[in-house]
Amino acid sequence: MQKEISSKGGSAGNFNLGRIKSFLFPLPPLEIQERIVAKLDELMHHCDALEASVKESQNANNLLLQQVLREALEGGG
Repeated sequence: MQKEISSKGGSAGNFNLGRIKSFLFPLPPLEIQERIVAKLDELMHHCDALEASVKESQNANNLLLQQVLREALEGGG
């Protein structure tokens, strides 16, 4: 059965700061955390490179489209 949570002021029933402070948040050892950060940095570098490649490709596509439209409007081709 689920209890109703009523709130008054800035708290939400039985869910308050004191209770939140008692929660345990398991963290991996520092060495593992550093490996996770290093891997995320590596992946972000790949994401940045991919984003730059996509932008470059979009620019090339826009230039190609402009050239095709120019030739079509001038009757060339």
